[in-house]
Amino acid sequence: MVDTFGNNKTETSTETAHRARVEDFAATSGSWFWETDADLRFTYFSPNVFDITGVEPEWHYGKTREEIGIPSAISDEQWQAHLTTLRNREPFTDFVFQREATDGRKWLRTNGVPFFDAENTFLGYRGTGADITAEVTARLAVKQIADAIEHLDELFALWDADDRLVICNDRFRQINRKVIETTRPGTLFEDHLNAALEAGLYPSAKGREHEWVEDRLHRHRNPGAPIEMQRQSGQWLLIREQRLFDGSTVTYSSEITERKQTELELAAFLERERDALQKMSVSEAQQSSTLASMAEGIVMQDADGQIVLSNPAAENILGMTADQMAGRTSADPKWGAIREDGAQFPGDQHPAMVTLQTGQPQRGVIMGIQKPDGSETWISINSEPVFANGSGAPTAVVATFHDITEDRKKEAQLRLQTGQLQKFAYLASHDLREPLRKISLFVDLLEESLTDSGDDSQKEFIGSIRRSAQRGMSLVKDVLEFSSLTNKGIDRKWFNLKELVDGIADRYRTDEITFSTELKIGEVNADRSLVEICVSNILGNAIKYRDAVRLPHVEIASHFDEMSKSFDISFADNGTGFDPAYKAKIFEPFTRLVPKHSSEGSGIGMSFVKDIVTSHGWQIDCDGQPGEGAVFTIRIPGRDARQPG
Repeated sequence: MVDTFGNNKTETSTETAHRARVEDFAATSGSWFWETDADLRFTYFSPNVFDITGVEPEWHYGKTREEIGIPSAISDEQWQAHLTTLRNREPFTDFVFQREATDGRKWLRTNGVPFFDAENTFLGYRGTGADITAEVTARLAVKQIADAIEHLDELFALWDADDRLVICNDRFRQINRKVIETTRPGTLFEDHLNAALEAGLYPSAKGREHEWVEDRLHRHRNPGAPIEMQRQSGQWLLIREQRLFDGSTVTYSSEITERKQTELELAAFLERERDALQKMSVSEAQQSSTLASMAEGIVMQDADGQIVLSNPAAENILGMTADQMAGRTSADPKWGAIREDGAQFPGDQHPAMVTLQTGQPQRGVIMGIQKPDGSETWISINSEPVFANGSGAPTAVVATFHDITEDRKKEAQLRLQTGQLQKFAYLASHDLREPLRKISLFVDLLEESLTDSGDDSQKEFIGSIRRSAQRGMSLVKDVLEFSSLTNKGIDRKWFNLKELVDGIADRYRTDEITFSTELKIGEVNADRSLVEICVSNILGNAIKYRDAVRLPHVEIASHFDEMSKSFDISFADNGTGFDPAYKAKIFEPFTRLVPKHSSEGSGIGMSFVKDIVTSHGWQIDCDGQPGEGAVFTIRIPGRDARQPG
């Protein structure tokens, strides 16, 4: 008989014990054990595959991985590389593929080593498998969430419990491009605010800067009603902030320039026509082309709170005709008015009624109302008093409002996405590390038990498992380090970049690995520790993806661009290079352009590099060709670098 260790003989008690230990280890680590024959058809699966996936071991027998897998779920290059490995009878680690069985579609990770008989005849593969569907789904979800935030039409920023910037999107960076350095992760909200103020990005604060900053900080730390704020170039934003359960704060802003211009035009119109408006009949007012053309809903209520005027936009937003609204007051229960927290919104507290009672305008009051068709609509209301003939009390009030129902849906989605990011961070820091520690521990115990009796293939198999566990720990560590960069402030100091680069190159230099350095640049103003991480990752990458024939060599050089007054620092290697079609993916987290078995790494190193470079307000680019090496170029603006001298 052929036993699970590939021997054509009756299985001895020692071999049975060995197999039991391997299967116990696989079960303890959340994996299963499998074997194939020389035709790569599965002949054995450990019983615990059913406990993990719900698929019987026998379902797999007689099938190849191609037959149970879904090749189209991964790139053709990855699948063909795996098949080549099998044809060459080589061991493989961490091959990830999608499989469809009686439990549906699942993502699996598998490791395997070939085994041979005493005459070195290939008998098949044995290895382990694990269900990583949850892990793959979580990674995809994180990427989708980050992409969604980056491409929002609205401005988005997340500040941690210490009020330091965690993440922001392109719209936020664009409107703050004059102070781009303060949009990097780790920046204090107050520092960002002061820098933007100094750069003239808040024109309404001019002449009362100290008072304005104190008020903005108070509103930021005690989120409440939305804030209308004017920015540079006449832009207006509606800023909403939400405190999360961990003390962090989400800032979500939408541009309301068009609406604000409408309100200002309305205010000017009211100022010009105030006296005439009081004398105008309702029918004449309704025929006013100015009111009819406004996109904002407009309602006028008399001194008793009764609606005497409305425009077409109000009819559309509220779902009622002008005749249906005429004569109604804020106290009418048919409005079904509610506050943001779902509590009832009493009629005497509606912004129009508050303005009639106090003579003071109200701004940005959020209210939910029920339309006649039963649907719920959310509006943001401003109210303005109307005084006639020098009266001390308002004789009418004009309310303008716009529909924010879709905005609220987007806010709810953002809160959900932010919560998913936080849950994933917890998963990475605890739920992933703990089983990996156990795997490493059981590998040590298994290796110790096989010290004297285990054959070479068993030892190689154990080594493969250990390397996979170590890679998993490294991946989790890299993820946590990557996220910790978002909380780390940049400690800028002037230092000699050439000395730093030469020192890092010396650490990598061997008889086989060589460098040439032609850096003509003086000191740079940056965080030395972060720049060291950046350069180390680039040089480590060049060595990791070395050519199979050429000895690794990296040329490091600088060039001063007269046009942009900036320094370009280039790192050119002679390694495997990459297809330019995948250039955009190089800086994405968890992205690798080569099969995992061909080199170590978590696929997150270049994400570190880009995050560090952009957080300094610098730029990075890359070029390459397959088999011809790669060039990474960092552009440092002249303000952060000095000419050598």
